[in-house]
Amino acid sequence: MTRFIASFRYEDLPEAVAELASLCALDTFAAMVCGAPSPAAKIAASHAADGGRDGKATILATGERRTAAATAFANATAANGTDLDDVGRYTWGHPGAMVVPTALAMAEQSGACGRDFIASVALGYEVAFRSGRCLNFGPDAPVVDAAREFQACGSWGAPACAAIAAHSKGLSPAQIVHALGIAEYLAPEAPMMRDLEYPAMVKHANGAGAKVGIEAAELAARGFTGIVSRMYSQAHRPWTTDVGSNWILPNGIHWKRYSCCSFAHAALDAVGEIRRRYGAVGAQVSQIRVQAYSDAVRLGARVPESSEEAQFSISWPVAVMLEDGEVHPRSMAPERLADPRTRALAGRVRLTESRELTERYLLSEAELPGGEEGAIVEIELLDGSRLGPVKGTNVLFPDRLPGRDAVEDKFRWATADVISPAQIDAVLRIVRSLPEQSDVRALVRNLALSARSGGP
Repeated sequence: MTRFIASFRYEDLPEAVAELASLCALDTFAAMVCGAPSPAAKIAASHAADGGRDGKATILATGERRTAAATAFANATAANGTDLDDVGRYTWGHPGAMVVPTALAMAEQSGACGRDFIASVALGYEVAFRSGRCLNFGPDAPVVDAAREFQACGSWGAPACAAIAAHSKGLSPAQIVHALGIAEYLAPEAPMMRDLEYPAMVKHANGAGAKVGIEAAELAARGFTGIVSRMYSQAHRPWTTDVGSNWILPNGIHWKRYSCCSFAHAALDAVGEIRRRYGAVGAQVSQIRVQAYSDAVRLGARVPESSEEAQFSISWPVAVMLEDGEVHPRSMAPERLADPRTRALAGRVRLTESRELTERYLLSEAELPGGEEGAIVEIELLDGSRLGPVKGTNVLFPDRLPGRDAVEDKFRWATADVISPAQIDAVLRIVRSLPEQSDVRALVRNLALSARSGGP
């Protein structure tokens, strides 16, 4: 692990992994930009601007330049601001929302080129997968049950962000060991399931994980010492010593199509199929019955009062999907949450757990045969007729990810309300040629919301 972090370079990347890392960055850029106007991201940006020293890294929500740690805190919070960020294998969470903002802030601070940025992104994902696996799965075969608790992104993500920062700063092997240990020790606890029950802006603790990771590397560079990371333990060696040779990223990432918790996505696929068959029937609905697996049921069927409650909900995205045929980031904004028609429709959702769907889901989580993430939706209309039942399945970690065209289309779809068409075109053009870019400043300038009025 230490050797990988210390000596890894862009030239060590397999070509396919380098291409995928740039697409992961673009997918996360979409989440960062569309999440920057969210209430949580605005508060995080204000806090980072007030509390951070002047620096070279750019807070996307405001265009202000602060230290890498303060900037990564704000931009990682934005990346999860509408829950459009990716999902990673072994993490039960969102690696891109920490990896990409951290790599971008460090690259901007150090004046790194596009190749170095891509290398940092790839490195960050690979460490994140292993850190998450060590933390939440344990040294033996994964034990997954419906009542499990686990620590969210900031907990396992802080060491991954420390690895990125240590790599960027060129720390020595001894300093890298301390950076990982400091980050692991100071990482947020982030009890994920408590936030499902009481949704709040803390969410996955992405901002905290990014900030702690960068600060851990900075402390280690000054001689501060840390514990020995769990990633160095003998029990976890089979999962960590292959880093740099066994690339998890090609089969370890899922890019979202809906702006909400992935636990709701199977139900949304079912609603989408009903809408394709019968059209927009929202005005005729008496009741929407959703059968789902245990974790999806823990989201609940509340009618949300905040963006976080909307993202961690089954009823809200189901209602939005039935009305709009999509779940766009704007559907998580306070303005949409006040819409009386959507609120009424969300109030007609009835959510129950299916034992069979839970059993299949737990097999999926343990990566055992027969597993799937499924939901069954049936809609009863005011005249007593029924649509469905229809089953939806959310395929995590597909064998083949969407190509560049699909990721670029998603970027346009997610960001068109937030940045200008000229900025969108510039970002896509720069990302296509990232390995040839001498630095990332033009990329960051076009991602910043403050550039909208004046163009790139």
